Amino acid sequence: MNVKWRKPPPLPRLIPRSVWPKVTEGVLRYRFPILIVMLLLFAASIYGIFQLRADFSFETIFLTDDEEALFFEEFKERFEESSREIVVLVRGEGLFRTEGIGRVLALTEKLEAVDGIDRVLSTFNAASIQGTEEGLLIEPLADRVPESEAVAEAVLEKALDNRLFRRMLVSEDGNTLAVLARLAPDIQTEKQKRPVVTEVLAISREVLGDRFSLFFSGMPTIQKEYTDRGLSDLRRFLGFSAGIVCFFLYVTFRSLAGLFLPQITVITSVALLLGLMALCHQEINLINNVIPSLLLVYGIADSIHLLHRYYEELGKGLRKREALLVTIRHMALACFMTSVTTAVGFFSLTTATIHIIKTFGVFAGLGILVAYLVTILLLPILLSLHPAPPHRGRTRKGDGLLERILTVTGRLNERFPRTLVASGVILFLLSIAAATRVNIESYMMEELAEDNPIVLANHVMEDEMMGVFPYELQVSAREEGGALDPDFLRRVEALETFIASQPWILKTLSVVDILKEMNQAMHHGDPAFYRVPETRAMVAQYLLLYGMSGEQEALDVLLTPDHTHVRLSCSGTDMGTKNYFKLKQRTE
Repeated sequence: MNVKWRKPPPLPRLIPRSVWPKVTEGVLRYRFPILIVMLLLFAASIYGIFQLRADFSFETIFLTDDEEALFFEEFKERFEESSREIVVLVRGEGLFRTEGIGRVLALTEKLEAVDGIDRVLSTFNAASIQGTEEGLLIEPLADRVPESEAVAEAVLEKALDNRLFRRMLVSEDGNTLAVLARLAPDIQTEKQKRPVVTEVLAISREVLGDRFSLFFSGMPTIQKEYTDRGLSDLRRFLGFSAGIVCFFLYVTFRSLAGLFLPQITVITSVALLLGLMALCHQEINLINNVIPSLLLVYGIADSIHLLHRYYEELGKGLRKREALLVTIRHMALACFMTSVTTAVGFFSLTTATIHIIKTFGVFAGLGILVAYLVTILLLPILLSLHPAPPHRGRTRKGDGLLERILTVTGRLNERFPRTLVASGVILFLLSIAAATRVNIESYMMEELAEDNPIVLANHVMEDEMMGVFPYELQVSAREEGGALDPDFLRRVEALETFIASQPWILKTLSVVDILKEMNQAMHHGDPAFYRVPETRAMVAQYLLLYGMSGEQEALDVLLTPDHTHVRLSCSGTDMGTKNYFKLKQRTE
């Protein structure tokens, strides 16, 4: 049966046909004003790029409007934000000798003087709960250098015997100490945190680096490392991508114009977009740092199309201006459609709930459109100012390797259409089956090399200390003062005991732990009294004593002032997303 092919009806035009000749003529007629405007925008964008900041912190992922994000903000208002401590791990023998204690105390004093540090906590200045003949004594283990090695040895015994200190401030063998430098409340942004972290690390190396091994951890330190690595990767990827593009441009066009002119247009596009991001007060983050490399790849495509068509028209014998007019007239619409469809794909990401993915979609889409405009306007102008190639009268014969491969492919499509379609369907179905087995998993440190200092510090944190992964809970007593009720506190204790028994959790801390320590100390250290106080009045009295000892701030991060909400502060291994959701489900 013969089937007659009919040409489909034309689609409605988004842009009238009469517009393109005017655009074509206007680009070349007003090339110098357009070029001046481009240069001014480029200069302004370069200025904006120097104002552009980077923030690779994990908190940016939580900037959403869902229930979990709202709870996170509520949690930060009730308690101090979790993971605001720069952790300095000091490792080596002799930490609990007079010299070691003296050096750690000296480090503590210097770090407390750093602008941006609210409080510094170590084994020696942390509150130690002890029972005496008169009652409770809450004071630091060693607020000055011990007078003798025997006294220093006694400090070691007390530190290792303290449940609150163990795996949080001191390892179980006493050979590793943690100095926790807490950021001040007004230090919030990545820009504010970076210099504080840098200074803390420098002072620590100066005071202790020649005597003990140092490792640095804590979320501010990890975020700084990710920012440094992210910016380094951004520069490296841009250079690597540009090198690959340069190679293929030269192989394709074999001319300096074909090599450099497309690069000028795409570099201008990247600069304009980054300047726009700076104008909109955007920051380079974990997601949008790929946009410059993405534009470098996408933006070069339109330039290649225009250059190839321009050389084709020159090969037909047209003069330079005529070739440019034909090129713009025929390629502007085609490139416009490909750019718009690509941009729309990125704009669809604005439906995401995560804020940084939304903004990534917006600026990636805008970047594609900016690249199109720059290419259509700037490349023809640069070509008009550049001499036409001397071989413009020659056309290239289609006898290259690529042409032969495409010819063979076309013949295969023509001879075996059903076989190829059936093979494609089978491959598609097999791919769907394989896609269902993709393992979705994410770890905090997975993007860092195994020999990275942060990864090495994380190993020490997991092997000897409390781990680096925070796991925070808020428990509500549902009424003011309800958290003073012993029955409620025992329920919190049961929950904490359950969480501590999970394989990924290394340390838990709550107001219940402090109350149990105080209760035991009040009863002359009798282990039978390591439990929640029996009466509401006794709970209130213990909390009052602890606050009057100068540790009210430490209490406020675990219990709200109205005694309504209790915080369970837990930490553990870099467990991965699967184990995290398993732990969360078990906890609930």
